[in-house]
Amino acid sequence: MHANNDVISEERKYFLSVLQTFESYRKQSLLAIEYREKCLGLLPEQHQKWLVKYQHDLDGFKRCVDKNADYIPIVMKHANNIFENVYSNENTSHSETNVGTLSEGVDKVQSVFKQLMRDWSSLGAKERQQCYDPIIDEIELEFPSNECKRSNIFVLVPGAGLGRLAFEIASRGFSCQGNEFNLYMLIVSFHVLNHCKVINEFEVFPWIHQFCNNLSADTQMLSVRFPDVIPTSQPENQFSMIAGDFPMLLLIAVTFFVVSSEYRVSLTITLATFSFAQSIKSAFRMSGREGGKKKPLKAPKKDQKEVDDDDMAFKQKQKEQAKALQDAKSKASQKGPLVGGGIKKSGKK
Repeated sequence: MHANNDVISEERKYFLSVLQTFESYRKQSLLAIEYREKCLGLLPEQHQKWLVKYQHDLDGFKRCVDKNADYIPIVMKHANNIFENVYSNENTSHSETNVGTLSEGVDKVQSVFKQLMRDWSSLGAKERQQCYDPIIDEIELEFPSNECKRSNIFVLVPGAGLGRLAFEIASRGFSCQGNEFNLYMLIVSFHVLNHCKVINEFEVFPWIHQFCNNLSADTQMLSVRFPDVIPTSQPENQFSMIAGDFPMLLLIAVTFFVVSSEYRVSLTITLATFSFAQSIKSAFRMSGREGGKKKPLKAPKKDQKEVDDDDMAFKQKQKEQAKALQDAKSKASQKGPLVGGGIKKSGKK
């Protein structure tokens, strides 16, 4: 029990550190620009005259940072509710309010603005079409609406980020749950999925921190508005987000697995998120065992007979899963929801 309390305490401190890192975004980002201004001021006066436009650009960058920072308090207003107040910063002790910021955190906050562009702005539509549509098309092909009741098909999306892919799958009638480990993503997705009720309500500058590979300073200061749809329109029993690590992310786009005890079929999808796997070896072994590769990785310490036995067992498992999949698909229109309960559109199980 004591160990469990220690874990909760550490998680709470990390959560509060993430919140403080969000709140430090303005200060840290402006310091980076002010450093460039300081370097500019060290140049000879004649050289500074050649760079008057650059100084004006730096002023513009600071205005963009300020506008990004204006969005953060809106997100923080609801952040304490993300895990049903388990990590709420209300009634925190003095020591907990001084947990500090995370060294890598500001970079992650900055990356969230780019993800908002990709997932929830009209400007990211083309990228979503290239990345998400092939997966969505495959799911719809496997489970046609005229052959099964899609709300009985539970789809899990590991590495869901800000939740757009999971939202699109739920929009097509499936029961979908996004899974995300990154607290920065979870906090912002909680606001977008639960509290954005007007199309293009907010404006951010996703590239303002990118000083390389820009055609001009003006392109660096481009803004986007979000969300391009109203995500709160989805039924809660059909779409949810859950926090936590998902160790079985594979190298494939679509993987089927069957809970054979009840013949319930779930669909797990991910976008080549290999970096989430615990190790290269475990990724290949899980991929082979669960259908991502046709053969398991051969362990170097096993003799050939053991490897052959593994292959036979794997092939038998494939046959059983294929049969269970067909049985479950035929029964999908008759069964109730595949997974009971559920979490709000962003939360912790």
